[in-house]
Amino acid sequence: MNSTLTSAYAEALFNSELPTGSTPTRAEAATAIRRAIAEFGGVRACASVMASEYGDHPETAIRRMRWALAVAESHVPTPARYAIRCARSRAHHHHRHHRTYVPLHSS
Repeated sequence: MNSTLTSAYAEALFNSELPTGSTPTRAEAATAIRRAIAEFGGVRACASVMASEYGDHPETAIRRMRWALAVAESHVPTPARYAIRCARSRAHHHHRHHRTYVPLHSS
């Protein structure tokens, strides 16, 4: 798993508008991540806000970060998951465009 990417996603999700405990779709999580990064001015800023929350409200920050990590881990493509997705995409593309040759005339 790409722990750096997972951490960055989790920090953004921590600062997102998504409620703790929700189960967002991949698209909803991606939108929330983009919005949080844009709103707070980058991934580092998201990490700073998150750290501040740990200092101010550790009991809720811990629960929120566990949720954010779980969501991030379920949406960050691992090398194996990425390879499977690529293989499925190639198979689907090949299947849609593959035509079987059928001779028009018999010899």
